[in-house]
Amino acid sequence: MYRNYDGARSVFGNTSVSATVPNPDNVSAFAALGRAMSLTVMVIGKYLSGSTPATLKLAHFTAGTAAHVWQLTSSNAIQHLPDLPISNGTITAQLPQQSITLFVIPGSPRSCDLNTDGSVNVADAQISVNQALGILACTTADLQQMDTATFVDVQRIANAALGRSCVIGP
Repeated sequence: MYRNYDGARSVFGNTSVSATVPNPDNVSAFAALGRAMSLTVMVIGKYLSGSTPATLKLAHFTAGTAAHVWQLTSSNAIQHLPDLPISNGTITAQLPQQSITLFVIPGSPRSCDLNTDGSVNVADAQISVNQALGILACTTADLQQMDTATFVDVQRIANAALGRSCVIGP
């Protein structure tokens, strides 16, 4: 679940962040930020029977509109589940008995500086092109907030690299 959970070599984040649960004997949680403005949260359901409701409350993180979900159950196969909506910084899910659920939460874009190096330049334009082409997962270049990167987003980042303002939103 930490490495290649999606078959595309995606990994759990590389910068640990706080994750707390009310009763760690029954449910454990681990969280990390990824390089591409995403938050990964691993939740382990330890109950031996029945499902457990889980509510993830995201603090100090500007999330996108939906969380991508992968789950490992007693079937011993990782399954990609339907995305879950994020409403007011909250995700609600049901955890099956003895399961591991990975939530990948894309961050909402904050600027045209996609690689967060402090400037908007050709490196950011290349990231946006790769995300628009699907070479990289779309995690930062969706400036239009359409749940995908398009060449309109690429053009906005190129314009920002040329000194114009960064346009975010529809």
